[in-house]
Amino acid sequence: MPWSPLGHGFPTGTIRSTEHYAEGDRRADNPRFTEENLKRDLRIVDEVAAVATLVGATSAQVAPAWLLAQGDDVELTADS
Repeated sequence: MPWSPLGHGFPTGTIRSTEHYAEGDRRADNPRFTEENLKRDLRIVDEVAAVATLVGATSAQVAPAWLLAQGDDVELTADS
């Protein structure tokens, strides 16, 4: 299972800018959350949200559903 498919809340779209990180927030040092990467990744977050809306689900439901659809070698565990 890919580590943390829900990205600690990232697919919810609530993280829209690096300006909101509090002092000491570890995301400020994480390459995934740099301004350049965040802008690119938010396009994906918005696409996932659009799919979720179409199927009457949440982004948190669509993300693991997509992973599970990738094949039998992907599985969800209680730790996921």
